[in-house]
Amino acid sequence: MTEKLRLFLFAALFFAAVCASASCGYIDSEHSANPETSFPQQHQLNNKDSRHNAIRFSTTPVYYHDKVIVLMYHNVEVRSNHERILTVKLLDEHLSFMKKNGFRIISIDQYMDFLLYEKPVPDNAVLLTFDDGYETFYTNVYPLLRKHGVTATDFIVVSSIDDPNYFGRAKLSWNQMREMKKAGMSFYNHSYASHAYASVDREGKRRQRPLLSHRIFLKQLNRMETKLEYEKRIYNDLSKAEIRLKEELGNSRSALAFPYGAYSPTTLKIARKAGIQVTFTVHQGINTRFMRNGFRINAGNRNQKTEDLIQMLKNEGKRIRR
Repeated sequence: MTEKLRLFLFAALFFAAVCASASCGYIDSEHSANPETSFPQQHQLNNKDSRHNAIRFSTTPVYYHDKVIVLMYHNVEVRSNHERILTVKLLDEHLSFMKKNGFRIISIDQYMDFLLYEKPVPDNAVLLTFDDGYETFYTNVYPLLRKHGVTATDFIVVSSIDDPNYFGRAKLSWNQMREMKKAGMSFYNHSYASHAYASVDREGKRRQRPLLSHRIFLKQLNRMETKLEYEKRIYNDLSKAEIRLKEELGNSRSALAFPYGAYSPTTLKIARKAGIQVTFTVHQGINTRFMRNGFRINAGNRNQKTEDLIQMLKNEGKRIRR
């Protein structure tokens, strides 16, 4: 072998070794000379395994894009004696399975920005909501949310918080809400005192409808409420709830979950007049950025299997037919 051929082979082997080293450095940040600057700044994460995390994120299945599924819960107890009361164990399972399957839990601020200001949301976005302001949100739900590093919104019936003589299932206190708000939880309007049914004709209890969505029969006056009286009543109710939420919690934004999910064109008009731009029903579906009166999926049924809930989320909120 000539001297020139030996030099050529040596150079070729050296060049191959350099290329292999550079390639390994690109894949494994722990062996990179400068992992802090290997990727563009906007893709860096705050740990030394940032590149591995970025690769894992890129392989997460996208079930839906530029949409949000809103889940609805009510009471959460250690033990459940009713199908609408979820157990702590089941909620913990829901949160674990959502994370495992690539769902990204967002805050209601992100949801409002998505609807009102065309801000982006992550793929597979989920908003967690709870209704009625039960004290178990503080004792049972809040610790789980902290454990999983996520946030949620509770829609409260404000009169049940304000009334010292309220009786029934224990409700949150303003102090508890203030504490949780500092940790990222949020609390919004479920009416002031309209989470109830009332008679809508002279037949009384034979025909009852939700207070916010219908004109009611005024028994003392022996007549139906006028349209003007109805609009004034629901405006006063929603506005009073908004005022108290701002006074006690410093809320700067507004959202309303209609009691029983019941609303009418008039209800929507009055809510907007009261400054509430984002509302929620209990109709099932997935929300695009144009849906300010949003769908919600009932996730608080203790008889529903967690696997079925996850499959429904993957199917954009549609039930899986068996």
